[in-house]
Amino acid sequence: MSIWDSLLSAFAGAGAKQSNLGTLGDISFRVSAWNDIYTFDDLSRSTKNRTASHEIIGQKPLTEYLGADLQTLSFKIKLHASHGVKPLEEVERLIEYCESGKVLTLTVGGQKVGKNKWLIESVSEAVKYYDNNGNILATDVDLALKEYVVPKQLGGENTT
Repeated sequence: MSIWDSLLSAFAGAGAKQSNLGTLGDISFRVSAWNDIYTFDDLSRSTKNRTASHEIIGQKPLTEYLGADLQTLSFKIKLHASHGVKPLEEVERLIEYCESGKVLTLTVGGQKVGKNKWLIESVSEAVKYYDNNGNILATDVDLALKEYVVPKQLGGENTT
């Protein structure tokens, strides 16, 4: 085996060591041996129910359970150019998904999160570092997602 074959084999083996922490649509959260890091932190998921109160004169109101409310989810993403990520491009992609109402599947550890897909409700960015040309080197992004339930067909009409 030549030195080049050994190097190619080493590169191929290192590339195979990339881990897939999860996905948000076509965005892959990952860590690899090549300093390619795109991860999330502080994942928080919230679930609640919906109720209605019926007022009764002279008595406490009656509470009626209406059903489950939409789940919400939030997490932080740290984007660093030194970790193989282009912060400005990634933030612009997230903003585009938010503003266009793109519905996304979220997975963590190979498992789908929730029963439905997710809609990015808000994107907040805090730029940490710039280079001497004004390019973003590092930024922190806070994402808020809301569960997206596809409407069922009503009376034979598609309401999507």
